[in-house]
Amino acid sequence: MDGLRGRDLWRMAWRTLLLQASFNYERQQGLGWAWALAPALERLYPDPEVRRERLAEHTAYFNTQPTLGSLALGAVAGLEERRAAGEGPDGAAMARIKSVLGSSLAALGDRLFWFTLRPFAALLGVLVALGGSWLGAVALWVCYNLLHLGVRFLGVGWGYRAGTAVL
Repeated sequence: MDGLRGRDLWRMAWRTLLLQASFNYERQQGLGWAWALAPALERLYPDPEVRRERLAEHTAYFNTQPTLGSLALGAVAGLEERRAAGEGPDGAAMARIKSVLGSSLAALGDRLFWFTLRPFAALLGVLVALGGSWLGAVALWVCYNLLHLGVRFLGVGWGYRAGTAVL
């Protein structure tokens, strides 16, 4: 079994942009989560049948704040790597870990991104626009996305290295 590579983590990070693309009320982000985790599962489980089983497990209910979901994704990829080596958690333990990671990161991420960063970026954009400049929209976009996209792309690697201690 090969371990995860930087390229796998990068592919997962890109896929987090579509975490909510298949959002539904039964599984919420579960399908997007499984799709984002798929590059890790492809690397870790060469047997297609085992890979399908693991992928199906990860389509179960999952919900978190989308930006910080990348941290959980990296941590779970690391656990899947241990599981593939025969030393990680079983399916039930993995579901519990995902639940704790998802809810904890959602609580933190909502406050950080929705209630703090977004209003700050909007205020910055308004202040620039009040001066008569069209750059207000650019200021808002850059301010928000520097942190948002930085965490989203670097978060997978951070979560992978830190494991569940990322909390």
